[in-house]
Amino acid sequence: MSTVLLTLEIRACEIRACEIRTAAQLLIIVVCGTAGLTVAARLAEADFSVLVLEAGGFPDSYGLPWDSPALTGEMTDTPVDWNFTSLAIPGLNGRTVAQNQGHCLGGTSSINGLTYGRGSRSIYDNWEAIGNPGWGWDDVQEYFERTWKLVPPPTDEHYRTYDPSLYDPNAGPGELGYTNFNPPSIDAFVESLPSIGIPVSLDLNSGNNIGGKHELSTLDPISQTRVSSYTAFWDTVAGRPNFEAITFAVVEKILFRSADGKEGSSQPVAYGVEFSTMVNGEKRKQTAYADKEVILSAGTIQTPKVLMLSGIGPRQPLEDLEIPIVYENEWVGKNLRDSPSFSMIVKTTDEASTNKFQHNMDAIQAATAEKASDPTSSTNPLNAIDGNSGPAYSFAKLSTSDLEDTGASYLIANQSDQAHYEVILWTSLYPLPDNVPTLNNYYDFSNYTQESYVSLASYLLVPGSGGNVTISSKDSSSPPLINLSFYERDADMNIQILSLKRLRTLISQSAFAQYTLGPAYGEIVPGPDVQTDEDIANFIRETSISAAHQAGTAAMRPLDDEGVVSPSLEVYGVEGLRVVDASVMPLFVDQHPTAAIYMIAEKAAQMIKDKYAAE
Repeated sequence: MSTVLLTLEIRACEIRACEIRTAAQLLIIVVCGTAGLTVAARLAEADFSVLVLEAGGFPDSYGLPWDSPALTGEMTDTPVDWNFTSLAIPGLNGRTVAQNQGHCLGGTSSINGLTYGRGSRSIYDNWEAIGNPGWGWDDVQEYFERTWKLVPPPTDEHYRTYDPSLYDPNAGPGELGYTNFNPPSIDAFVESLPSIGIPVSLDLNSGNNIGGKHELSTLDPISQTRVSSYTAFWDTVAGRPNFEAITFAVVEKILFRSADGKEGSSQPVAYGVEFSTMVNGEKRKQTAYADKEVILSAGTIQTPKVLMLSGIGPRQPLEDLEIPIVYENEWVGKNLRDSPSFSMIVKTTDEASTNKFQHNMDAIQAATAEKASDPTSSTNPLNAIDGNSGPAYSFAKLSTSDLEDTGASYLIANQSDQAHYEVILWTSLYPLPDNVPTLNNYYDFSNYTQESYVSLASYLLVPGSGGNVTISSKDSSSPPLINLSFYERDADMNIQILSLKRLRTLISQSAFAQYTLGPAYGEIVPGPDVQTDEDIANFIRETSISAAHQAGTAAMRPLDDEGVVSPSLEVYGVEGLRVVDASVMPLFVDQHPTAAIYMIAEKAAQMIKDKYAAE
C-alpha cells in the first residue's frame, strides 16, 4: 500500500498531520456519540481517514461514576449530559420534562441505562415497506450482530436466558452480558407477568419482542461495568495515523459549495464543517474540510439543529433567523417521537428494594470497595443496571379488541404485530419527587430516602402524535426548542390507563404480593383512591416523564413522504452529507433504541465502504 501524507486543513487551529497508509479520502464525523464513534471506528479500520468533532470531552475525565451501571442516575445534571428541557407540554398539564443526551465521547451510550433489545421484526419490515429497500428485518440482522458478542452467564437463573443462534460469537468489540445482582422482586415480577397477558420470554432479540425477562445489557460481565461505543471502539482507533478526534469542538454549521464550484448551483455539495473551540477563554471559529463527505451524528435533538443552522430545513425559521437557505425541507425536525412514562409506586419489604441503598452514600462507598476486590458479586447492589434498578423488562402487545377499545384501531393495519407498551420494574423510587414534585400530591415523600419501594413504570411505545425540534437562534450554543406532544391523542392516554389497571392486577399476584407492605398490595402512588379513568388520566398527566428515547427528526423516508434522508442515509437536496443516528428512524422501535442505533451505524459504515470501493 502506498503511503501518503494528509494534512487536515484547520483554520485558526493546528492539527497534527496524519500519515495514512491508503489513498482513501477524508471523512468528517460530526459529533462522536453512540453512532458517530461506531461508524468512525469502522471506517478508520477500513483505512479511511477520519476526523471526528465532539462537543464534549472524555467520559472518564470528569471524576464521575460513568462506567457504573448502577449509578446512571448520577450522570444527569452533570457535564456529560446536555441537560436539555422540553417546552411546556399541554398533555402534561403544562409541565416540562428533562431530555437527557450524552455530552461526551460515546454520547448517550456513556450515560444511558445499558438496555439492549432489537425490537419487533415488523417494525423493520415496515421501514422497508415505506420506501427503504435493504432495511427489512432479514437485511439488518448481520448489522445487529456485528457490534456485539454475548457473554453467557454461568447459569440461566433469574431469567437470564438467551438463544445462542441470535448472536455471533466472533463479533465485537462490544460485549453483551447480564447483571449479577437481583433482588427477589425481580423474579417475582417476571413470574407475575402472565397475569396481565405478557408471556415469559426466552430471548427478546429474535424479532418477537413480546414478553418479559431479565434484559440483556451493554455490560462487561467480568467487571460488571458499562460498555459504550467509547469503551468498545476508542482503543481500537486511538493512535491510528488515519484517525483524529477534536474534543470540545462545537459545530457551527456544515459548509456547502455548488457542484461545479460556482455560487448559485442547484446541487449544493457539503465540503466541510465550521466549528468552534475555546482558546484561552475565547471562542475561536475554525474550519475542517472533507474530501469525500460529512457524516452528521448529533442525535435526534441536535441533528435537526445542525441541519437548520446549515441552511437545510423549513423555510420559516431559517428566514426568520436570516439563515441562507441551502435546501428547503419542511420535515427537518418534524416527526419527533419519544416515550412518555408514569410509575406506580409500591411500598415493599427491604429485601425487595434497593431504595435505601441508592440514597446511602456510606453504603455505596462500602459497595464500591467490595466491588474492587470482588467485581462479580451477586450480593453487591452495584452489580445492577439503570440507576441501581432493573433488570426486569417486559413488552406488551394489545389485542385487536384492546386497540379498538382504547381508540387505537388505526394501529391494527400495520402496527398490531409489535409491543404497544413496556413495563419495567425499578427496585427503587422512580422518578424521584425532587424531579417530579407532583408525586407529593399522592404520598408524603419527605422521608423517601429511608423507606423501601419499588416502582412499576409504563412506557408508551406507539405514540400517536409527533412533536418537533426547531431553533430560535443562529448561535450554536443556544439549546434547541423541543416540542413534545405527549398524550395529545386520546388513544395514547387510554393505553396508559389500561396499563395502570393491569399493573394493579400484577402486584396482587402471590409471587409479587409477598414483598408488598400495607393495603392495596402496597400501592401508594397513585393509591387506591384513584379509581376513575378521569382521575387516573390526571395522575398520568401530573407525573409522567420522558424516557429520553427520542427518534425520527430526520426520517429515512421518500422525499415526497416526509423524508429527510434516503435509504443510504444521504440528505435529500445536497450531496456529500449523510445522517447516522436515531433521528433517521422512520418508525419508532418498540424497544429501547440502543441496539437499533448501533445497527444503523454498522450498516451506514458498510454502505460508505461499498460506495467508495466502487469508485
